[in-house]
Amino acid sequence: MRYIFSKKTLLFFISFLLASLLLVSCIASFIPVRIFPLLAFLSLVVPVLVVGNIIFLGYWLLKWNKRLFVPLLSLGISYIAFGPLLRLENHTQPISDKEDELTVMTFNTGRYRDDIEAYKNEESNPLLSFLSKRSPDILCLQESSRYRHKFLKQYPYKYVTPKSSTKSLQGIFSKYPIVTGGSLEFSETANNAIYADIVYKNDTIRIYNLHLQSFKIIPGRIKRSKNPFRFYNRMETTFLKQEKQSITFNKHFKSCPYQKIVCADLNNTPFSYAYRLVKDDLIDTFDEKGSGFGMTYDINILPFRIDFIFVDKEMSVKSHENFKIKLSDHEPVMSSVQF
Repeated sequence: MRYIFSKKTLLFFISFLLASLLLVSCIASFIPVRIFPLLAFLSLVVPVLVVGNIIFLGYWLLKWNKRLFVPLLSLGISYIAFGPLLRLENHTQPISDKEDELTVMTFNTGRYRDDIEAYKNEESNPLLSFLSKRSPDILCLQESSRYRHKFLKQYPYKYVTPKSSTKSLQGIFSKYPIVTGGSLEFSETANNAIYADIVYKNDTIRIYNLHLQSFKIIPGRIKRSKNPFRFYNRMETTFLKQEKQSITFNKHFKSCPYQKIVCADLNNTPFSYAYRLVKDDLIDTFDEKGSGFGMTYDINILPFRIDFIFVDKEMSVKSHENFKIKLSDHEPVMSSVQF
């Protein structure tokens, strides 16, 4: 019995499917989740689609087959839409203590296990030791603890989630005076955004610390769902909450009269609609000075970059650094800017 499809036809079908999905993902980042929720899932697998298209491009190229234009076109358009997935040039300068540069770090410490005894000696506490060594001018922590905050003595100024709030604890710590702060108070969630206005070089800068809705995926424990419809509904609900929170943030952000820096755990990728809303007209410091995949979340499957530092377009990005340390399921990100 003859096969209906030849091997070459089957491979082309797979190649065409991967190319089509990658092209659709480029469009999906512009389409609100509430209009077409299914498209939002593509934002999570863009790296897989890119790698798949690169493999088929190489295959068709070796075969010198005109079908190579299918993945080539898809990769070209995705490059225009998203930029390179992997940044090979490490053109960043080491983050320094230059007085004319402002250093900023964002870090979700949610899965850091506090050893209360270790706080008696900073050098024996890995987290405090790391923060003391890097000592950014501005430090934004998500999912932190008030006990931990007591030991960040290098920061004379801070704004943290109010004690009366039911939201997860976030903090903005500064070496420069904070004149005011506030909370956006996202509804129906423990996630939130806080902000603080700091005085730097006789000017006022607004620092946002943003934490969007989580998918509640625990690294190393991802299993095939016994109920795929339930899994889909949970994911869709998260996407919709992220969109609603991003819209709330964007409205608040646009009303701010100062230059802005946004430290964010978006719980989503640079290929998502939420990313586009939050970034708005700001600069992603990884795009300017980052290298590699920029992975910030250890999920053991994909190089997820879900933690970001965005800065005002009037600022000059001097450096960007991802720290490969295992203190949390997230990895800290640090940048320096000049303006």
